[in-house]
Amino acid sequence: MSSLVNCQPSVPPVSPPKFDHNDVFPLGGGTTYYGTCSDPTGSNGNISVDPQFASTDSAAQYPYQLQLQSPVVDAGDNSVPDLPAEDLLGKPRIQNAKGLPTSVIDMGVYEYPGLPAPPPPADFTLSLNPQSLKLETGQEGAVIVTLTPTSSFQGNVALTCGTLPAAVSCSFQPQQVNLNNGVAQTARLIVGTQKVVPSSVIAGRFGSSRISTPTALSVLVGYLASILLFLQRRKAGRRLYLLLGIFTMTGILGSLSACGVTFNGISEAYSIAVYGTGTSGQTTHQANIGLNVLP
Repeated sequence: MSSLVNCQPSVPPVSPPKFDHNDVFPLGGGTTYYGTCSDPTGSNGNISVDPQFASTDSAAQYPYQLQLQSPVVDAGDNSVPDLPAEDLLGKPRIQNAKGLPTSVIDMGVYEYPGLPAPPPPADFTLSLNPQSLKLETGQEGAVIVTLTPTSSFQGNVALTCGTLPAAVSCSFQPQQVNLNNGVAQTARLIVGTQKVVPSSVIAGRFGSSRISTPTALSVLVGYLASILLFLQRRKAGRRLYLLLGIFTMTGILGSLSACGVTFNGISEAYSIAVYGTGTSGQTTHQANIGLNVLP
């Protein structure tokens, strides 16, 4: 008995065929799949049922058109590549014949008439190039923002940055981009970093805080001076006075180092959100740029 699909062994780099949204049904008897292909019925939209053609007479002008009750009506794949806008008879494809929540194309070369699928909503895409910057403090970097209209989007798109870290700024040139001509437009995003006093990080069991290096040193000196003054008032010996002072300073610095204090410049990494909002305010897209601030 013959089979409808017969797969021969494939030799690398050739891969076995993949089946997606097909109806393989032996009208005159026989088997569906044979050979090295596994039967994909029941997966990836593949079925094996009577397609219920309106006519199977190959001598007819347009044979193999579908009936409304056919299981292959509204059962195809809208994402198929190179999908034609019309079927073999010149009728629009992707029509909703069975009242499904969304319009789905029919299998085969004919489209059963119904309600044409509504056009996709007007929209745009937003992309950044490059997607990351590495700046020293006091430097600026530029990022190209590309806005591409889709589905006949018309109007302006306002560009903004999300919440920025301290000492980081962003600006756009221009702030609004006009997409009325239907082609992609670009803007420049300028990211800047300001010079700040190198910071020290104190991380403890209750979280972390950031203090400047001069502030940390002032606290240490003040704390040490108060201890030494106390010892002097108690008329401690000079040697004991000096040893205790050195011991106290060493202990304080060691404790702070154990808590994560550094007195060198530190690198910071951030993720900055860039938003594009249509003039209607109903369409917003986001892209992120990575920022590394070097000491």
